[in-house]
Amino acid sequence: LFPLEMIEENTYPLRTMQLEPGDTVFFYTDGVVELWDEEGKALERSELIRWVEDDLHLAPQALIDRIYERAMQFADVSHLDDDVAVFAIRVHGEGAAGSAPGPATTGE
Repeated sequence: LFPLEMIEENTYPLRTMQLEPGDTVFFYTDGVVELWDEEGKALERSELIRWVEDDLHLAPQALIDRIYERAMQFADVSHLDDDVAVFAIRVHGEGAAGSAPGPATTGE
């Protein structure tokens, strides 16, 4: 899980990782973890991680749809007003570690 944020005054580290076929990468904006339930409890990053882990078996678009649905249920709203954005990519292809990975896509 990687938060997406852009603040002019900040510098951002460059991260490199080896992805293998079948790996999924999930990105989100801070609007997701700035949701509040009826009791005033904020959605915690650990809860978002659990949601994603629970549904990693889904295709990327279905995973995105499920996270959006869960976010609306958590906040008990029919639509989300804040800057909520998520996207997921899954690596396709065959090969062993060290070989060129397949293309990453946002759906299957």
